[in-house]
Amino acid sequence: MGYILFIRLLIDLTISRKFETWDIDEISLQNYLFKENPESYSSLIAHVYYFFAIVNNKKNITYWGDKNKLWKEKLDKVFFYFPKAKYIHIILDGRDVACSYLELKDKNSHSKYFPKLPYQIEEISERWRNNITFIENYLSKISNENKLVIKYEMLVSDTKYILSKIFDYLELDYSILSEGYYLNKKFEDIEPSEFKAWKYKLLEAPDINNISKYKRILTEDDQRNFNRIAGVF
Repeated sequence: MGYILFIRLLIDLTISRKFETWDIDEISLQNYLFKENPESYSSLIAHVYYFFAIVNNKKNITYWGDKNKLWKEKLDKVFFYFPKAKYIHIILDGRDVACSYLELKDKNSHSKYFPKLPYQIEEISERWRNNITFIENYLSKISNENKLVIKYEMLVSDTKYILSKIFDYLELDYSILSEGYYLNKKFEDIEPSEFKAWKYKLLEAPDINNISKYKRILTEDDQRNFNRIAGVF
């Protein structure tokens, strides 16, 4: 990779939104990347994640991943740079997604990172439908060996079974410790404090009461409108 291109990519990375929450020293990252001398764009990106792991005392990294929802419209580009990538698609009932959005509406967070979400049931249902369509269309084009689709409801109600399935898919040895990830104080420290106002559930055990909570929270009219727009019956 040419020196000038390398520097430009580093600058773009360090000024990108939320990168500062990674709590990474830019000079240390730059020195690490120069030492590793990645030969391609995909290798450069991978080494950024490896460096983050090193900073957080993680060793023997087998996989690195990204769950940014913005990738849904750029999955073909992801495939271009990472053709061997594995995808785990977790589907949550869109009506429960609507409930989560409405709960966030009451958070009144002034953080510049607070997610910009729709709060009208029609907008939420349309977004949910479009997101699922983007992802399903892409997954239909790749090998079955590189994709795993999971229902969130199953993940919560039978956590051990689903986690075992994920570990098998990734060809990793299952660890019972994975079930108690939320008890790990290191995990809590890694999550940026700026995000905890709306990501607090990441630090709690999966709650079965979140399944079908729309029946308790959404009005019958909202449920009908969501079903009509999103095609849920």
